[in-house]
Amino acid sequence: VSNLSNNARLIVTPDITDTFAHIATLTNNSNLLGGSITITDSSTVTVNQAAAFLELLKVGNNPGILAASVFFGNNIAAVTDTFTNIQTLTGSGGWTANASVHDDFNLVVADSVSTLVNGSNTASLSSMNATTFSSNQSTTAANATSLFSLKDTIHFDRGAFTLTISDTPSNLLNASYDNGKSFADTWRLTGNATVAALDAEALLAEAKFVLNHTLTVSDTSDSLLDGVLSPLINSSAYKASIHVQLSGDETLNARTAARLVALPGFTDTDDLSIQDGASYLLNPANLAALNLANTVTLAGDETASALTTYRLSVLPNFTLGANTIYLASNDYANVATLTAIANFDDGFNDNGRTITLTQSALALTPTQYAALADETIVLNGHAVSALATGVAVSSTAGTVHVTGNGVDGATLKVYASDGTVLTTVNGADDNFDVTADGGQGLLRPHPRPPGRGRTGPQDRNAAGPGWRCTP
Repeated sequence: VSNLSNNARLIVTPDITDTFAHIATLTNNSNLLGGSITITDSSTVTVNQAAAFLELLKVGNNPGILAASVFFGNNIAAVTDTFTNIQTLTGSGGWTANASVHDDFNLVVADSVSTLVNGSNTASLSSMNATTFSSNQSTTAANATSLFSLKDTIHFDRGAFTLTISDTPSNLLNASYDNGKSFADTWRLTGNATVAALDAEALLAEAKFVLNHTLTVSDTSDSLLDGVLSPLINSSAYKASIHVQLSGDETLNARTAARLVALPGFTDTDDLSIQDGASYLLNPANLAALNLANTVTLAGDETASALTTYRLSVLPNFTLGANTIYLASNDYANVATLTAIANFDDGFNDNGRTITLTQSALALTPTQYAALADETIVLNGHAVSALATGVAVSSTAGTVHVTGNGVDGATLKVYASDGTVLTTVNGADDNFDVTADGGQGLLRPHPRPPGRGRTGPQDRNAAGPGWRCTP
């Protein structure tokens, strides 16, 4: 009929039978709307095509074909578009003035979750034939729950699109959102999050949970070691993104601390202290925990051998605190063990037993030397001596001035470079300050740089300690 001449169109009554898409291309001034229109197909059409068709229908005194002359048969024109575009279509005069064609259209709103759950849209959406997503959607647990509640009212069907809940752990685990969570395909976090152990277990056990950020599990050692968390982390595909840490300062025994730091993803936050008996502290299985602890100490006074005392002293982060180590029996000590005993000072008690040397200890500090005065040391042919600390030597016009830190009551001798004794001070103070007239001997070349000093061996069986200072 479109090939008819204009004169022919004035005298014929065209009954047009064609597809919806073809008919939607007609216009009101085509002189082809004086007869009838029959739609031959059910089709999916655009909003623009539907709007063009509605413009062909007569509204008031405007030109157009009467709706009564339009026949769809059992065919349906399906229109799927956004809520805004569908509203524009249903608000047009062609739609509102021709209710008889409403049932010939299937209107589907395809939009976002936020649009579908907007309360101000509910009445309009409920009048649609269906609603769906315009694309894969990500929303909050609250919105997913609202959509679940509205799905029957707004005739919702997600079709092939997916629904992801992206929210905080507290909302993902909120029981009031259970319907929305069951409605969703996956759960995700909105950002890095910190949770308690029970919450982490609930999330990791959920098949829908996808960890897309870092999850930190922060709790007490009891909760972290409940036996549930560790297997869940180990079996998780997101193991590398899970960190475990103490939620506050805790003091644990060595065995518990070792279990804690062995948890997958454990992160040191400087909250761990370890307190236990010597045998547990010295167990190699617990060493990793000791390395991470702020402090490592005994759980109380301990009776131990000299060797155990030394081994305790070299533990990472070990401090004796207010505890005392009592010597278990007569024992032996090399330089390292004797030094450890000296460093513990009043924290070590020989308990009335003897400590027999297996080596000479010639490089103790004055403080270490003084600390050993309370112990029963058997030299066994060896010697115990200290090196003065903080020694400063100066000379002016042949007069030597020597200061430093030694042992209270020691005998201090000052020698010239040729070995001549310049002065001897019996019972020197621990902070000594002496002068000596060195004569020309001080001017002789000496391989040591000025100001250097050393001390010689000191036999504990001698009348008193002796210091040898050389300029």
